[in-house]
Formats: sequence, C-alpha cells, structure tokens
Amino acid sequence: MKFSVEWLDGGENAAVEERATLCDLRIFVGDENACMFLDDQACEVFDSLRVPAVHLAEGVARDWWRIFGGRDRRQSLVPYRTGFVLPALRFGCDGSTFAIESDQLHCANPGVRFWQVAGEQCSRSAAEQELAAFVGVVVDKLAGDGIRDCEAALAWDRVCASREDPAEAAFCEAAGALDADPYSMADQDADFIERAGAFFADEALIEFLASGVAHGRGKFRFPVSTMNWLDGLRTRKPYESTLPKLKDLRDQIGDIALRPNEPAWAHGHRVANVAANELNIDGRDVATPEALTGRLGSRNFSASMPRTSSRASARSWRRMQQCICGIEGEASFHGRSKRKPSP
Repeated sequence: MKFSVEWLDGGENAAVEERATLCDLRIFVGDENACMFLDDQACEVFDSLRVPAVHLAEGVARDWWRIFGGRDRRQSLVPYRTGFVLPALRFGCDGSTFAIESDQLHCANPGVRFWQVAGEQCSRSAAEQELAAFVGVVVDKLAGDGIRDCEAALAWDRVCASREDPAEAAFCEAAGALDADPYSMADQDADFIERAGAFFADEALIEFLASGVAHGRGKFRFPVSTMNWLDGLRTRKPYESTLPKLKDLRDQIGDIALRPNEPAWAHGHRVANVAANELNIDGRDVATPEALTGRLGSRNFSASMPRTSSRASARSWRRMQQCICGIEGEASFHGRSKRKPSP
C-alpha cells in the first residue's frame, strides 16, 4: 500500500485544515490505483481524488491502536470521509501481517464509481511505516501553514509519544484490541486490561481482548465475571490447575518461527500440529478438555467455564481456553508494567 499526495493551492473550503491539505490523492494497493474512478456525469475516468487529506490522516491517527490491535476486525475508510468520497478500502492487522481489502463502490451523490482492486498483504512494519509517513506528511503540511493545534496533529503527537515507550505502546495496543481509545478510555476498561494482563502476556493478551469484542464498538462479550473466574484460578489446588508436561512439550517443539506474511492463525495451526505429533494424538483422542489435559499430566485438571448470562460465542471461548492452556505458571507482563498513557 502506497499513498501519493499532490498538494493544491487556492482551495475554497471553509475549514482552514481542509484548505491547507487539499490534494490530488492516490492510494495504490499492490500495482492498482484504488482512487481511480468513473465520473457518471462527465463519463470520464480520473486517476486521483481531489479531497482534503486531513480527515483521512486524522482518522488513521485516532484509530491507530484499533487498526493494529484489532486482529480479526477490519477498519473501513468510510468513517474518514467526512463529506468527501473515498474508495471502499478496509485494512487490519493480525499481529504480523497487514491486509488491505477492497470492494466496488458506486456513490450516487456525487455520482462516482470505484472499481474493486485486488487485495494486498504486507508486513506489519511496512504498513506502520507507510501509514505513519502519510499522516506525518499531512501533519507537516498543516504545521507549515501555521496550523499546529488541530485534532489531526494532536492525535498523531499522542500516538508518536506512545510508540516511543514500549510499555505504553503495549497498553495502547491492548486498548485497541478492546476497541477502546487508550487516551480517553474509561477507568473500568483500563482496570480490565490490567487484570487480564495478570494472566496473559504480549500476543496472548491482545488475542484474548480482541476475541471478546463483537463487530460493532462497545460490545465486549466477556463480562467482568469472566475475570473474577480467572482470578479464582490462583486459589485452586495445583493438581486442578497445572499441566506438568506442558513445559516439557514446549521445550520439545521449540520456537517455531513465523513464515513471511504468514497469518497468525496459520502459524498457530502449524504449532498445534507439531504439538499433536509430539503427543502422538489426533482429534479423536482429545474430544474433551480432560482428555487433552490428561496427556499433559493432569487428569484432574478442571476446564469448567465461568457462569455468565451473556451468550459468548463458542469460537471466542475456544480461543480463550487456548490462551489459558498456554499459560506456564504465573503469567505476567514479563517484568514490564503496562502504563496507561496520559490523555
């Protein structure tokens, strides 16, 4: 994915931020220009969109942590239009791979048609670099025109400051996984992340939080009772809550590296296959959690679910159990405290 911006002078937009960032915008997905469109009235094809770049840049900065923490969720460009048309692109990150998807789009007003372009996948670092470069160019253009206190600049300054602090960045990405804004989130959401961080670390924490968010913001499927249940695991008897052979199994299979552009789910599937081979089992041998935990050294291990009135999806709960089964002893933030950023 590449952004091309050609600034235009003499804009007549009412907002100073829009006048300063009026441009011919092109977004290349692979080798295709996603901003190419057909003007219905003129019956002519144009290879760029004449729009203020500030709204797209502000949206990317505001949702930065949602984009890179959302895992299975996709972020659409639709919320960033703010009165100006943009192509129907969606993107998201599964932790290592960044994916861009596209749909065909016809806007009756102002009468333009966008073609569907082929999707693209790239590494997370490449996507971060390209998105950061685009937002940075827009913020620099605003600053060059004397506009420094606008929402786009303030949002990007917060993101840049957080990215420089690993502990703060880890907390912000966890907030993004929870579909929350780390700079204005409720205290109860921050507390939930801290409590979850006592059990899950790094990628397991992000997966746990992201898997509990329904599509549509503000709908977290795991209630507080789930965390209360997890807290209760600390007081359980060792023979009910530990898997003695799990560490030996991990030592046997070692670290299985990600392949280039490999989705997280595919990597997890490969690791699971290697583990199954080491245990000499197939799916029929472990039809129940107890059967699997027995292979790992504890037939008394309890895998009961917490009581809850919510209808958490079976898929989310399975992912949560997989995270739990990956815990070795007392999970932690590996010595780092995750710090909520200042507003």
